[in-house]
Amino acid sequence: MPAAVKWAALVLATGFVAQFGKMLAEYVVKRYRERHASSNTPQAARPSGETTGGAERRAASSPFEGAAVPPVDSKIEKKMRKARYKANKKSRDR
Repeated sequence: MPAAVKWAALVLATGFVAQFGKMLAEYVVKRYRERHASSNTPQAARPSGETTGGAERRAASSPFEGAAVPPVDSKIEKKMRKARYKANKKSRDR
């Protein structure tokens, strides 16, 4: 069997295995998200008596307590604030 045919078969087999590996990874991530989605539901959506207690502890020890800047709700706002900060800093340094 010529070497080119062997290489072509090897490349095809590698692609086949990689595709199934990708599908398996997507399946595992989907199952993980489905399993953990129920633990991320809001407190009001849970039946009474079912609490996690973790949210209360995290809220009590928030890194933003006493901070001058309130926490940012979205990535876009954070990026815009960072860009303004950099622009102000750059103009002060000159």
